[in-house]
Amino acid sequence: MHKRMASSKPAEIDINTFRLASQKSEIKRLLLLFGIVGVLLVLTIVRHMAGGIAMQGKSFVLTLGIIGLMTGYAAWFSLAVRRADREKRLLPEWVWVFSVIAEASLPSFALLMLVKFVPLNPLHALAAPAILLYGVFAVANVLRLSSRLSLLFGGVAASGYAGVMIYAVFRAGGVAWPMVPFLASYVIFILLTGVAAAFVSGELRRHVIASLEAAELKRRAELLQSELKIAREIQQSLFPKQELKIPGFEVIGWCKPATETGGDYYDWCKLPSDEGFVMLGDATGHGLGPALLIASCRAYVRADLPQNKDIAGFMNRLNARVAHDTDGSRLVTFVGTLLDEKTGQVKIMSAGHCPALLARAATGTVEQIRAHGVPLGVMADLTFQNPEVIQLQKGDRLLVYTDGITEAKDPGGTMFGIDRLGRAIVRHARLEGQSFVDALYREAMEFSNNAPLQDDLTLLSIRRL
Repeated sequence: MHKRMASSKPAEIDINTFRLASQKSEIKRLLLLFGIVGVLLVLTIVRHMAGGIAMQGKSFVLTLGIIGLMTGYAAWFSLAVRRADREKRLLPEWVWVFSVIAEASLPSFALLMLVKFVPLNPLHALAAPAILLYGVFAVANVLRLSSRLSLLFGGVAASGYAGVMIYAVFRAGGVAWPMVPFLASYVIFILLTGVAAAFVSGELRRHVIASLEAAELKRRAELLQSELKIAREIQQSLFPKQELKIPGFEVIGWCKPATETGGDYYDWCKLPSDEGFVMLGDATGHGLGPALLIASCRAYVRADLPQNKDIAGFMNRLNARVAHDTDGSRLVTFVGTLLDEKTGQVKIMSAGHCPALLARAATGTVEQIRAHGVPLGVMADLTFQNPEVIQLQKGDRLLVYTDGITEAKDPGGTMFGIDRLGRAIVRHARLEGQSFVDALYREAMEFSNNAPLQDDLTLLSIRRL
């Protein structure tokens, strides 16, 4: 129906869907046309019965013929549109052009019959009620939401009336010069009717497209929200569901994504050697992409846990797999810790992660355990060396975290930072289990005035009992 859309048409709108919807609305417009024909028929019969001179004899028969022609046209076009709608196909452009020319020509044809066959002054026929059909059909044509078709209607209607006017002047034997501008004004106003209809249909078209765009964006947003909810549920299910029971250790993990899905994860498991392996990963960014990457990273970890206490070999294999998946486009910082219940030692290896914090119960001091290499995925052939060994005493606590907590900002833009986090660890050192990580999170949120998280926040606490 329409070959071109406005240049501002958003990419979200399917042009064929819009065309099919516009074509389907033509059925209702044709029902309106049937109603107009019915009114014309009633008025014609009433005028004939009342003895109106314009509706007697041959002119009455011709008028009934024109009404019949309009009815046949409307019926044919309605059948064509209904069939195309059932078959989900668009009518060719020539059909729409033909319909516009036909509707714009019908009033002119009716006036021509009056001029030719009614025994009145031919110039009087130019102002017959049939002239109002131009406006009625122009308004109905607005429903097609095509400025181009409305302009075509105005041009054909004005040209048709001009032709009838010239013929009427010829039959009347000419007119005085002052009558020429008067008669020409009819042509101009009919043309203006088409221009006004084109403007209105163009504005309506823009409003319809804007509404479709808003509806499409809403639909996509709801679909995305639903998909993110499912992704969040899946991601949450990947976190460990049971406590890590390693005698002499308390291990607590907690994660809060900045969005529906996050790029952080933590996990733990007990190895065949009865040692506990605790890990934390952080993919760059947050959202669905990092969440997918961190999920694949977790799968690699679960499929290849460190054997024979060889954390370095495990990290090298994990790094090669992540690098193969990402081609260096995304990075994952990772911390792996091996807990030995017999000695109370923790073997830790950090791939580019922010410093872990070691709080000593005896002295109330906090030490920083810095990264032992670059993040996973930077270089596939990167080789990690031996892990760092930490001897934990009773009450000592190792905190591994992501920068969602240290980058929390107060209203002035100051970050919570590592030093404040270290002091908070010492301040809440006597708390046990979930109460400890809850206290750290609460303190960071109070510092930031409960501002939304800018990054995912994960806390992993390892305490020697």
